[in-house]
Amino acid sequence: MEIDLKKVRKEIRKLKKLVTTEELNKFNVDAIENGDLRGFYTQLTGHFFSDRAQKLINESATLFYQDNGLGLTPRNKIIPPNFMTYPNSRNFTLLEVYMAYNHDKINHILKFLKSEIKQLNIK
Repeated sequence: MEIDLKKVRKEIRKLKKLVTTEELNKFNVDAIENGDLRGFYTQLTGHFFSDRAQKLINESATLFYQDNGLGLTPRNKIIPPNFMTYPNSRNFTLLEVYMAYNHDKINHILKFLKSEIKQLNIK
């Protein structure tokens, strides 16, 4: 799967303006590396469909993926789970998909979001 890094950077930069230090401190890198299925926004806010998560997602993300058990399907918006058709359907932003495939970049992204570094270098 090819990931549009320009869109990933855009999502990160927009998110940096919105996310709080408290939210960033909730994120557990080890959990993701150990296969935790909760996404980035879920860890930041406690629930993917919470009002706060939706605010962060709607104001920063531009591309979404839905996993309905058949693979990742690109979407222009979040598709709420349909428990009758796809009970295990999950939504991810482009940043979450990027993090899933690039664990080695997660700490760098967090440092950028926390303003510990000024340059965002992801490839």
